[in-house]
Parts: sequence; C-alpha cells; structure tokens
Amino acid sequence: METVSDPATFADPESPQSQALNWITNEDTITPIMCPNQENIGCSRGGSINPMIQRYVLAVFYFATEGGDWEQCSAPNNLDSVISIAATNAQCDRVVTPFGVANDRVGDTSTDAWLGPVNECEWGGVACWGEDTPNLNLCIDQLDFGKSCVCVLVGIKEEVSLLTSFITLLVNTITENDGLSGVLPTELSELTSMRFLLLEQGTISGTIPDSYGDLERLLILDMDFNQLTGTLPDTLFDLNSLQQLDLNDNQITGGISPRIGDLSLLTFFQIDHNLLSGEIPSEMGELNNLRIAFLNANDLVGTMPEEVCALRNNTSPPGVLGVLVTDCGGVDPQVVCPCCSSCNVGLMQQEFDTIGNVPLRESNDETVLTTSALNEDVQIEETNTIVSNRYSGSGSNSSGNSGKASSGKSGKASSSKTSKVSSKSSKASAKSSKARA
Repeated sequence: METVSDPATFADPESPQSQALNWITNEDTITPIMCPNQENIGCSRGGSINPMIQRYVLAVFYFATEGGDWEQCSAPNNLDSVISIAATNAQCDRVVTPFGVANDRVGDTSTDAWLGPVNECEWGGVACWGEDTPNLNLCIDQLDFGKSCVCVLVGIKEEVSLLTSFITLLVNTITENDGLSGVLPTELSELTSMRFLLLEQGTISGTIPDSYGDLERLLILDMDFNQLTGTLPDTLFDLNSLQQLDLNDNQITGGISPRIGDLSLLTFFQIDHNLLSGEIPSEMGELNNLRIAFLNANDLVGTMPEEVCALRNNTSPPGVLGVLVTDCGGVDPQVVCPCCSSCNVGLMQQEFDTIGNVPLRESNDETVLTTSALNEDVQIEETNTIVSNRYSGSGSNSSGNSGKASSGKSGKASSSKTSKVSSKSSKASAKSSKARA
C-alpha cells in the first residue's frame, strides 16, 4: 500500500493508514481472501489493478473520519462473530442518494456495516458500478454521507445533461448528520471511478486535499456544514465534469479563483457562509450552465462582473442563472450587485418558483418525473477501455447583509455548529434546487 499512502504514515500505529493496513491484513474476514491483480473480485479493472486498493482506501477513510464514532454503520465490535455482525448491520440504514443513473449499480440499496466481511460496495453509504460497465465493475461510483430525502424531480426540456435536466425539490429530509469527523484522507483520490462524493453535516476539519483534483469523473462534490479550512485547491478546477460544487458553511479562506470558469458544466455553486475574500472573478461569467449561485456571508467585495450578470435569466438574451445571492444589501454593501436575485440569505420561496424560467410543478402534476424516468435520458455506450458517455463513467477527455449574524467574522455561521444549524434552516428552500434525491 506504499504506492497509495505516504510510507511515513505507517510509522505511527495510530494513523488511519496504519489502522487500515492492520485491518486489511490481520482482521478482515471477507471470503474468498482478496489477492493482488485478481480478476472478478473487487475493483480490479480486468486484473490491471490490485482490488485490495479500493478496500484499503475506504478503510483509511473510515479511520480518518473517526468511523467508530459514526451515528450508524460503524464496524462490528467482533468481526469473527456472526451475531455481532448481524446486530451491527441491523443498525445501519445508510442508503446512497438515488440519482437515477442509467447504468447498473452494486450496493446502492445495501446497508451493511463498514469493515464487515462483504464486498465494500455493500457497506452503507457506498455504491459501485455494475456489470454493464465491465471496465468499472465493482469500482466505487458513490460515497454518500449526505441527506437521504423524499423528492420529486421536475423536467427541464431544453437541457440534456443528467444533472442539469432536473431540479430536485426536497420535500422531506430523513437523515442528516452521521457523525463524520476527523480529516479528509488524500487516499480518496485513488477512487477515480467515483462520480458522487457527499460528506455533509459533520465536523470534518482540515483542508481539502489537492489530490482530489484527480477525481476526473466527479459530477457532485458536496461537503457543506463541516469545519473545513484552507483555500479552495486550484486542482478542483481541473474537474471538468463537475456539475455541483457545494461547500457552504465551512471556514474556507482565500478567494474564488479565475479558474472557476474552467468548470463549464457547473450548474450549482454554493460557497456561502465561509471566510472568502477578494473580488468575484469575471471568469465566473463563462459558466453558461450555471443556475444557482450562493456567494453570500463571506468577505467578498467589489462589483458583480457584467459577465456574471449576463448569465441571469432575466437578461436579453436570457441565460439560465435564476438565483444569484451575494452580500449586496444595505447603504454600503460589500458587493455592488444590481443583477442579484437577493442580497439576503432568507430567500423568498417565489424566487424558486421560476428557476431557469421553468415553473416548478406540484407533485401531483403529470409532468413530475420519478427517478426511474431518468434512465431513458442517458444511454450507456461502452468501449473496450472506458464508458464513452460523460454521465456513465467517462473521464475528463470526453435587504441588508443578513447572511451574516454580525459584521465580524465571529458572527459567521461557520463559527459554531449551533449557528450553522440555524443558517441551514433559513436556507431550506434553497436546498430544494440541488440535483440530488
């Protein structure tokens, strides 16, 4: 595993890497025993990679995020006891968010406890690619400790992308915080098959590793309501398949890079309630698919670039940007923004009734689609080496300043979990537009 983790991390027996290595070599009771370069067992990519790597990486994630203290799906106390394993499995009900992808998946309805003696695709909050994508079979597609919700999907006829084709209206939140803490391990960047990474509402701290820019298939990156610090890694802007970037309510510093314009498929950008500073770059105006942008409750200053204003759906010709929020209220606003939909984090519901100039429907309307209907819109086309369709696994080649509790940083929602929860409740309608179920 020294090709995956820094060898120096194994010198400390308490490091997540050492604990993961000890587990996979001495405690893992999966049968048959996994061997390097073994085909048809785990994520082996036709025998080209060691299937133990993915299992090891997820074990590192488990120990790095204090898996023993999760609210559910923690490892059994006794990995040799059938009774202990069964009891722990019964307490885990973490199912991944059903995004309605067209390809087959493994583990998307499974809820086994982590580190149990089954394929890692069966662990709660994990889903893998299925047999209809042979090059990625049993490789991680989704790591999901986000919200699980009951949703309706509203079709938008003029868009063709899987995630820009639908605005998700959240009508009931079932689970939220699963108790993730600790730090983000760099080893997750080894899971290059992953399209969905959702690690919401925990107390994860530290920085976002630069190596996450290697997750070339990533469509959704959602790590809101944590305690992340540091700047936005420049490598994130290499994720040219990314459609949702959601990092609100953390303690992220620095500015918004001009490279934001490289995320040409981005539809949802939520970075509010952080410690960002500087001006909003004009390159954000290159995001022609952007529908929702929350930039408020930061220390951003200046004037909203004309290029961004030109994206609004009330311009001529109209764009698709329906919601644009900054700290633009008051006599002396931080950001001068004549085109913003709101200067206020407490958005009015009517702003969401015409997102993208497409009226939202009631759930009993015949135009409301179910997740199964999504399967008709994205077809899988396989090659010998990679799935060609972007949404089936291809790589990167295919009011006042009310968003803040006070004018100082100490008033930001990210300063405490209590104020984060308060901020979250005031943005409940905003979350309805996110492309996830």
